[in-house]
Amino acid sequence: KLKIFGQDHPLVAASLDSIGIVYTKLGKLDEALVKSEEALRIRVKSLGQDPDVAKSLNNIALIYQNLGKLDEALAKHEESLQIKLKVFRPDHPEVAKSLSNIGGVYKK
Repeated sequence: KLKIFGQDHPLVAASLDSIGIVYTKLGKLDEALVKSEEALRIRVKSLGQDPDVAKSLNNIALIYQNLGKLDEALAKHEESLQIKLKVFRPDHPEVAKSLSNIGGVYKK
């Protein structure tokens, strides 16, 4: 995808995001964070305030949670929530998911 679309295309970001998820599942959290942050950078640049940006922020927050960096996790979850509140109704399932994720940080 990188050769076809170029380095700042949303489909490249989606692939990087998927790689980050795999690294997270493998417990390679530093590698996961690098790929997920790159996906976020591309999505912010190419999409702006978009649900996919919120998804990247959520994935980064989960990595921070796994690393025990709860303040950073909370900040990313809250940033994700703010985007979702701009693009979805307050009763949308994605908003509820973000609120649940924020609650999960406080639970730890």
